[in-house]
Amino acid sequence: MVSADKYIVNIFKVVLPGVGDSTKALYANGRHQCKVEVIIDKERRFIRDEWEVGESEPLTPEELASLTITRYSANENEKLPTGWSCDTTKNEFDTGLRGGSPIASSAGTTGGGEVVERYLRVDARVAIEAQRFMARVVVGGKTYTTYNVGAGSSVIIEPTRPYEKLRAAQLVAERDDALSANPVFLDIDVYYWSLPAGLRLVKNLGIDNAVDIAGVGRALRPFYSDFRMNSTMLVGGVIDIDSAVTTLRVIDVCPVKGHENKTFRIDKYPTQMRAIRVWARMFLRLVKGRDVVWRILDNYGVEHSFLLGSEDESNVLVLRDHG
Repeated sequence: MVSADKYIVNIFKVVLPGVGDSTKALYANGRHQCKVEVIIDKERRFIRDEWEVGESEPLTPEELASLTITRYSANENEKLPTGWSCDTTKNEFDTGLRGGSPIASSAGTTGGGEVVERYLRVDARVAIEAQRFMARVVVGGKTYTTYNVGAGSSVIIEPTRPYEKLRAAQLVAERDDALSANPVFLDIDVYYWSLPAGLRLVKNLGIDNAVDIAGVGRALRPFYSDFRMNSTMLVGGVIDIDSAVTTLRVIDVCPVKGHENKTFRIDKYPTQMRAIRVWARMFLRLVKGRDVVWRILDNYGVEHSFLLGSEDESNVLVLRDHG
C-alpha cells in the first residue's frame, strides 16, 4: 500500500555561527552584513508496508528562494523591521567587528539538517536597539517559521554604530617617481595611501565633482590642470581602473606626444587608493586646482572621505581631512 507523498519540516532552527543566539556584530551602515545560519531538515513522508516512514531530502530551488529571516512573531507573514534587509549571498565586505575574529561557519556541527546561510543588513538611520529574528520557509505549500517549529528558535541582533571615519594622518602615504622621459618632457608620480592595520580599501567611490578635460585618458579622473613653464602642464587625478590592472600606458592618463605607449607601474604598494600627478609638454584645457572630496569604503562597509588637493604650484598632491 502506497499513499501520496507529503513533505514536512522536521528540524528548523536559526543560529548565529560562532557566537550563539545574540550578537552586536553588525555595523549600521546599510552595507555591512551579519551572517545567520538556518538549520533545516525536510522530510518526505510516505507509507511503506502500512507504516509511515520519512526520508530527508534537500530543499528545492523554489523552497530555498522562499527561506528568509524576519522579525520573531507568531504571525507567519511578519515582515522585517523598517530599515532591515535580508540577503541570500555574502557581499564584498567582511563580517564581524573591527579588531575581532572573522565569523566562522557552524556547518558540520549541527546535529543533522541542511545549513543555509542568510545575511542581515541595517540602514544607518535605524535606531540602535536589539531586534529578535526567526527564519521562515515554504515547503509543500505550507509556511513554517522557527517560531512554530520545535522550541521556537530565534536570534537577537543589536546593531553597532560604525567607528569614526579615518583622518588623513592615519593613512600611510607613499610617492613613487613612476616615469621620466625626454626629449619631450614627461614626469609621472604615482601616490599611494594605505589604510591602518585591520582595514583595507574595498571600493573606491571616486572624487566628487571630477572635471571633464578633453584628452585625459580612460584611467584618470582629473580634478585640475595647470600651466607651468616652457609650455608644460600639470594634471592631477585619481586612478579609476580595474584593481587587477598593474601597469598603465602614458596614453591611458594623458596625451604626451612621442611617449604614448611608454608604461609605468601602479602596483608598487598594495593598495587601491592611488592618484597620479602628470607633468609634461601637452596642451589641455586649464582647470584651476581646488580640493575635491575623495570617498572610499573599507572592508566593513564604512565610508571614509578625504580632501584631495595640490600644493607647490600644483606639483605635489596632498591628502587632507574632510569634515
